Amino acid sequence: MCALGCALAVLAAILVAHPYAEVGISDDFSYVRSAQLLAQSGHVVYNGGAMAILGWQLYLAALFIKLFGFSFTTTRASIIFLSVVTTFLCQRTFVRTGINEWNASIGALTLMLSPLLMPLEVTFMSDMPGMFAIVACLYICLRALQTDREWATITWIGVASLSNVVFGSSRQIAWLGVLVMVPSVLWMMRRNRRVVMAGIGFWAVSVALIFAINHWSQQQPYILYEPLTRGPVKPHVLKNFGIAWIRACLEVVLLLLPILLMYLPAFRRKKHTRVVYLLGAGFLLYGLRMWRIRNLSAWSAPYLSGVMPFASLRGFGAILTVAVLLCLLALITAILTGGERVPSAQGYVFSLSPRQLAELIVPFTIAYMGLLSPRAGFENIWDRYLLPLLFVAIIFLLRFYQDRFQARLPVAALVLAICIGAYATASLHDRLALYRARVAAVQEVLAAGVPATSVSGGWDYDGWTELQVSSHIFDPRMRVPAGVQLGKPTHYGLKNCPWFYCEMFPHVIPYYTISLRPDPILGNKFAPVPYRMWVDTSAAVYVVRFPDCSVDGRVP
Repeated sequence: MCALGCALAVLAAILVAHPYAEVGISDDFSYVRSAQLLAQSGHVVYNGGAMAILGWQLYLAALFIKLFGFSFTTTRASIIFLSVVTTFLCQRTFVRTGINEWNASIGALTLMLSPLLMPLEVTFMSDMPGMFAIVACLYICLRALQTDREWATITWIGVASLSNVVFGSSRQIAWLGVLVMVPSVLWMMRRNRRVVMAGIGFWAVSVALIFAINHWSQQQPYILYEPLTRGPVKPHVLKNFGIAWIRACLEVVLLLLPILLMYLPAFRRKKHTRVVYLLGAGFLLYGLRMWRIRNLSAWSAPYLSGVMPFASLRGFGAILTVAVLLCLLALITAILTGGERVPSAQGYVFSLSPRQLAELIVPFTIAYMGLLSPRAGFENIWDRYLLPLLFVAIIFLLRFYQDRFQARLPVAALVLAICIGAYATASLHDRLALYRARVAAVQEVLAAGVPATSVSGGWDYDGWTELQVSSHIFDPRMRVPAGVQLGKPTHYGLKNCPWFYCEMFPHVIPYYTISLRPDPILGNKFAPVPYRMWVDTSAAVYVVRFPDCSVDGRVP
């Protein structure tokens, strides 16, 4: 019942945010187009906007399109459905790792109602399908470990392996489930030869299937290819690597504040307090140095770029930053001071020792971080890449709290998770309201007889427009069909285009664009489109001529 309650709470939060906007959001315009073509033709077609294989995610969306007709909302409904299922599965997985129902429910709500996941739960990106693949694989692996019957263990290992091959096809890094988690299970059950031999067989078949799927994807035209590294590893790469992972760790702490704030009582412990005081003094001195060189904002919350809406909390950045540092110190204090083991509740069924948890999850975590590290050194880490790490961190934090502090998290943890979820819901509503206003403003221009390719509605809108008149967008990283020479576009109708994506959509030659500020030259030819916000003050979008200095060359 607790798992079902968590799933319904997430669904309710999504519905309250009014999760519809008939326009691409972020990169999902490309994925939505592939799902639309799959539903129409039965073939997977890429268009230069996808690096992930997408796989079963497209088939799930095609099923929704077949049942309810095509629209952006219908396509994204498949991800909303998947998010609700993932919430249920997260809570049950936490329970299977030895966390009680109360704590597991708070952990699931902290994760699925966070400002990071809420925007991804209503877009057709590959992050949620990839997250589902990892959660499902861990859950099934736990079922394999916790059954007493040999044939059932073998069956669960087979299901974990083959299901991860299917579900991991949406986002290739999710294949670490079968590649790393399943071998970890076999290591833990190494005393049972028949289970190990059967597991090795399933693993070998899964690896062969992964190789075949990956080989097939590499032959597809207009799918993006990205090498693992961007060049030689030089000192500045190592510096970027270190900074990126420090910021990523701080971002994880920020997202898990409802749980980590419950660690603050660890400061009452007397053991190893000198180390904690030294760390606190170090943070303070470093903060003063950043303030003196006017670089304090670089280490203020939020720490990574991406979908997180914390930036809208004007004036709260300093409070969040202090909270993050206090929680980090409290966690270090708790680890150093240990504490007496808390007795488990009577009648509790599932339990794994800390060593068993480490053997199952740590190899996966190391492998995942290893695959992200080239991005950390050569490019950056987007906040949405942290989803599996958040999931893993919650398991260890809840188990440690439950074993070393008290059996149940305080009610305050649930209240904080709900409050942050309410903020995430409101921020999501505001973001979607802006998207709907942009679409309404563009429709005003189209109603006046202006062609769609003459209006710029932003990256996501223009990308969809390009795919209506062309089979692909232009990206030098994509694979092109054999014998096709793809030259660089040379004409865009713009002499000095200020947007990074102008060359990607060569058929979009805008005479009008959408701005958050009015154009005094245009007058009242097109009425502004107001939209209501819950977190910030309500505003409006305007149709302006392009190019125009009044908008500083930017599109909202």
